[in-house]
Amino acid sequence: GSGKTLAFLIPILMKIDQLPSRPLVLKKMDGPLALVLAPTRELAQQIEKEAEELIDEWGKNCEVASIVGGHSIEEISLQVSQGTDILVATPGRLIDCLENHVLTLGKVETLVLDEADRMIDMGFEEQVTSILGNLTQKRQTMMFTASMTPGTEKIAAGYLKNPVRVTVSGSQGSTPMIRQLLEHIVSE
Repeated sequence: GSGKTLAFLIPILMKIDQLPSRPLVLKKMDGPLALVLAPTRELAQQIEKEAEELIDEWGKNCEVASIVGGHSIEEISLQVSQGTDILVATPGRLIDCLENHVLTLGKVETLVLDEADRMIDMGFEEQVTSILGNLTQKRQTMMFTASMTPGTEKIAAGYLKNPVRVTVSGSQGSTPMIRQLLEHIVSE
């Protein structure tokens, strides 16, 4: 892909690497240092997999976990009870876990809103706003979006302080560089 996932995972790992190692009891009690919100289970699991591969290559003691639909609260509770540094989650499932006191977000220093426009389009604006309201600590917030819709602008204006906007486009601007073909096959 474009390397977007690495654009936020590498800075997260560099920041975690500069901190003193946290004992397991603190990882369990304090919760994650970084939170990545993604609109779909598939994207969250893909980010988790990328993070695990990067951590393996990095050779550091860093734990990553994901909270997505399709897993019971008990399964998720067991997973996060192992301690985590980076948490990847979908908004709805994360709110379920917060309401059930499965984890705390008190130590989150880095927040990533991946595909923020899709989260808003999928109706997660209220949930994202609720999650952002649970984060009290001063933090770095990164927002990745394909388009700045009014809902995305509203969240950006409300939760980003002195934001820096980076726009990436190819040589052909926003023109898709994908050619799609459809072939009708009359028999098996």
